[in-house]
Amino acid sequence: MSQFTVVPQRRKQRKKLCKFLFRSLGLIAAISLGLLAYLYWPRSLPPKPLTFTLIAHRGVSQTFPLDNLQNDTCTAKIINPPTHSFLENTISSIRAAFNSGADLVEIDIHPTTDHQLAVFHDWTVDCRTNGQGVTHEQSMQTLKQLDIGYGYNADGGQTHPLTALSPIELRSLIHSSKLGLGLNLSQLLYRSLWDDRSNA
Repeated sequence: MSQFTVVPQRRKQRKKLCKFLFRSLGLIAAISLGLLAYLYWPRSLPPKPLTFTLIAHRGVSQTFPLDNLQNDTCTAKIINPPTHSFLENTISSIRAAFNSGADLVEIDIHPTTDHQLAVFHDWTVDCRTNGQGVTHEQSMQTLKQLDIGYGYNADGGQTHPLTALSPIELRSLIHSSKLGLGLNLSQLLYRSLWDDRSNA
């Protein structure tokens, strides 16, 4: 009978020893991993480098006072005294923006009645030009006869220092070989450009 009692005690001792060894090995492994993580984990992650994209709004343009502006304010009529000859949305102003370090140039476009795209800011031509009417109700040929600098003045309309420029076609801008084009066309067209349903 003593033989049968010795075997269960040895099994119990072996089980206790195995539990102790497994717990000890687990504790040693956890301490080792914690120590390795502490020693080799970077103290602080290097900061991500900041990147910026410089976007020129309509190219290089004239400045104007920002106080008391409304949605319908004609900013061309309230410009500060000009310090350069550039007008927004022109090839020369876009080229000057790129030459000054711009990554992108945001421009405004409007459809014309002859299915062209005019690079022009306003919904009407009244403010900035010597013409009148809604921009998208004009043909490109009509727009090209307008002077887009006529409305710009810093003296209440007594002088017109920035004249003799006409609106450009988007096609001309794209084909301008000296521009490294990165254009963001921001003006969303509210109607299909070549949809003749309105004429039907």
